[in-house]
Amino acid sequence: MIFPNLAAEMARENISTNDIAELINKSPDTVRCWFRGKGSVPIGAAFKIQEQFFPNKSITYLFSENSE
Repeated sequence: MIFPNLAAEMARENISTNDIAELINKSPDTVRCWFRGKGSVPIGAAFKIQEQFFPNKSITYLFSENSE
């Protein structure tokens, strides 16, 4: 996964790519592709994910390509 912090937080909170796909009205395959680095996550989608699932985490932390 290109976003290791997001992956770790998803695992901690038991949030699946299907949960994220449903929130942003995209297919799970599209979300999986983004998370593998194939295409870019739209900024609006990133903010929705952060606000809904990880309100105490920053966008910068969640969508960093380096783990912290």
